Amino acid sequence: MESGVRQLYAKIRLKELASRGSLVLPLLHLRRTRGSATFRAVGRALGSTLRARLARPGGHHLVIFTMVYGKRLAQYLPAWLQRMRAFGHGGRTLVFCLDETSEEAWVEACRRCHEPLLCVRGREQTAANKFHMMSVIVNDGFDVLYLDFDVVLLQDPVPPVLKAAEQAELLVSRDLGSECLNIGVLYLKAHPDVAAFLQELIIWLWNHPYEFCQKAFAGLLGVEDLHWNEMFGDLGKAPRWAILDPVNAFVSSIVYSGDVQGWTGDLENIIIYHFLDASGAVDTKFAVAGRYVNLFDLFYANPKLDLADATTPLFQQDPQVQDELLGSRLPAAPSVSVWAL
Repeated sequence: MESGVRQLYAKIRLKELASRGSLVLPLLHLRRTRGSATFRAVGRALGSTLRARLARPGGHHLVIFTMVYGKRLAQYLPAWLQRMRAFGHGGRTLVFCLDETSEEAWVEACRRCHEPLLCVRGREQTAANKFHMMSVIVNDGFDVLYLDFDVVLLQDPVPPVLKAAEQAELLVSRDLGSECLNIGVLYLKAHPDVAAFLQELIIWLWNHPYEFCQKAFAGLLGVEDLHWNEMFGDLGKAPRWAILDPVNAFVSSIVYSGDVQGWTGDLENIIIYHFLDASGAVDTKFAVAGRYVNLFDLFYANPKLDLADATTPLFQQDPQVQDELLGSRLPAAPSVSVWAL
């Protein structure tokens, strides 16, 4: 009973903090002197974006955030960041490095090719870390665009994302042929409703540690059914949210199913290509190609590509890139209920 009271108090306190989400920016300097080493490092990173006097698209303090771990991918980080810089976002891109040997494999690799303060070291390799990090960022008054590391920018995503965000506080990507949300591309405003949503999500995952975090995220938005522990009461109201266009803008490759994955339309309209390589392997029995295809090499270790060139499309720089993109193009979008901006 006492434990339940403590947990309920923690929930109330978190909601109290969340309600101040977009109002705490003037107190950012306090964040840099309190809490864990990682928490303080995030405060320093956010402070560095302010000192850089970056353009504020749409009047927003905006951070782009990715989360990475594993020695396999460290070699691609300089090229990944070069693509961010091509669109003017290097100074606002925060890299959360998670690795048991992260000083060697990630943090130091990041600091050699990036603003050191924007390379934040973590310790636990859990997918829930992205929500903890986004909660800190949102509660410090910054909007955040989260990108999985296995994406490549074909165009600058910020203008279309901010345009869509005029009608929603939370934007999420989705599979083309199903209503399954894909949290590989997320945009969250520094808004009290978003801060409260993230706190609800963190609490739920803490009490259901074996649940798939993407399912939990969708469940709290009302897209999927979840078992809610009665100790914590009813789910809070979800923020206004919408889906980023999965048809021809924020698209994915076909790895396992042409009925669910892929895209349709024109190459010129693709903004982000999510090539779905989280593990460096596939189940060859079910993969459409019948084998693992390393698209990190194609996009981030390809001497034919000038990733710093934001004006010449990558598919014009190398025919292999065009072949890869067209290989996941479908003749038409499946008939699925779509709510996209």
